[in-house]
Amino acid sequence: YGENTLGSMREEIAALRRSIEALEEVLLKDAPLDGLPATSLHNMSVQTVSATTVVDLEKTREPPKTVSAVLPSLRRRDHPSTPQVEKLYRDDGRCGSQYPLPDGRPAQCNPWEFPCCATSG
Repeated sequence: YGENTLGSMREEIAALRRSIEALEEVLLKDAPLDGLPATSLHNMSVQTVSATTVVDLEKTREPPKTVSAVLPSLRRRDHPSTPQVEKLYRDDGRCGSQYPLPDGRPAQCNPWEFPCCATSG
């Protein structure tokens, strides 16, 4: 290996060690007082932790998506494959047959706002 390759490998190893230390801190924070949890990194081999971390590092090497690239997928609410939520309540809180929904059905009482609807709506 060339000196540049060894240097970059050393940097990756140092980054892996920092990742392992950070993970151990999180695990120790949640550990019971009588010892380390069964899922502690102390119970895993170095090869397992390193292989898992290296694979995860390789997955993250693609450039991050910009916010504008993600937003269009979130805005597709009118797409035919997206299930539409059926509106059962009126925005003004009224309900019953005297106050129908735009499609003509009687509005239901919104249980989160009112415990029940009076028969008069």
